[in-house]
Amino acid sequence: MDLQIENFSVRNYRCISNIQLDNLSPITIFVGRNNTGKSALLEAIALVSTAKFSWCDSLGDGLIEPIVQRRGGEQYADMMIKIGEQHAELQAKAEANIETVQIVKDLDSLAEQTRSEMISTLGDQLEKARRNYLQTISTLSGDRGISSTRLEQIAREVDEILASFWEESALYIGYHDQHEETEFAVLLGKTYSDRVQRLAARPEESFFFRIPFPVERILRSSPKQKSQTIFLLTPSIEYLKELQRRLAKGGELLSVIERMREKIRYFQDIREVKDDFLVFLKGLDRSVPLAAMGDGFRAKLAISSALSTVKKGIALMEEPETRLHPGYMSTVANEIAAAADYGNLQFFLSTHSLEFIELMLEEKVELVKIVRLYRQEDSAEIDYELLEGQEAKEDLQQLKLDLRGV
Repeated sequence: MDLQIENFSVRNYRCISNIQLDNLSPITIFVGRNNTGKSALLEAIALVSTAKFSWCDSLGDGLIEPIVQRRGGEQYADMMIKIGEQHAELQAKAEANIETVQIVKDLDSLAEQTRSEMISTLGDQLEKARRNYLQTISTLSGDRGISSTRLEQIAREVDEILASFWEESALYIGYHDQHEETEFAVLLGKTYSDRVQRLAARPEESFFFRIPFPVERILRSSPKQKSQTIFLLTPSIEYLKELQRRLAKGGELLSVIERMREKIRYFQDIREVKDDFLVFLKGLDRSVPLAAMGDGFRAKLAISSALSTVKKGIALMEEPETRLHPGYMSTVANEIAAAADYGNLQFFLSTHSLEFIELMLEEKVELVKIVRLYRQEDSAEIDYELLEGQEAKEDLQQLKLDLRGV
């Protein structure tokens, strides 16, 4: 998605039946007790905002596989759709364009254009995979001493696997917008993935029939431009290193270092040396590897770096206050408010911290909206309330109860 989201709707995604968020602000904060859909909403926004870019974030990393893996892996992929339902739909409106992502168990539920392109493209790709694999077997069979009978058996196994592709795919994900752009992805079921792995793991033959799993992503076309969405979960050291490299390449690392120096008095510098990042601190005569720094420092560096890599677009953050010292928390709130106030970044955040909410409201109350999520007492369905920043400021006591609940 190229523009800021004005309206966003979610139907049957994970635990959410139906949520419609209208007239969204530059900063939207999801608040609620555990298991009320905060993470699901962040995932849904990530899936829509990156869909036209082949579900890749601003660093070029795919998002579908991490989203599936953080929820238990491909064997639970169908849990992306609410239990008891057959499809989920995520939709965002930005100015005159409406972008839609459908997640379905049955291809017939996809939009016609997306479905026809998916069938055609996947059919071609699967036939190409079969052809290449059988050609490899034929070329190498003489050297390996594999009998013609065994070759015929392998060919039958390949054909059986390909024939069951459509029946054993766990989910289909399709994207389309009003300009008739489409993208799609297929999530393979665990049984199918295991069959492919078993066929590829015969040591005496060392042939590999590859259909990438657990996520099979065959796209209509390559993205024409780079995604401007960053989805900041708990960043790994490697992800943090990649952020630093991106900043150094764009000439922006120095400004991040300067901001870190202003807020962290003992911090001096961070540099890449032989594929590792070293942190230089006042009072120490040797550098410290980034991986050896404390969780709070790394969390602060990750957020500051992420905000510097995306000049415009969408920033998604799950509990940004986690591992942050109160002083760091105030700095992060200030950075988020400043980036949103500048007008090019739209934030969607989840939090369990009343202190963080108070800091955000103090920074720019007019830019903030709070989505309070809760479960209905009589049905356990998730419901919600959309609060303007000033209204939320006056209702902090109720938010406090939600944040402390379980």
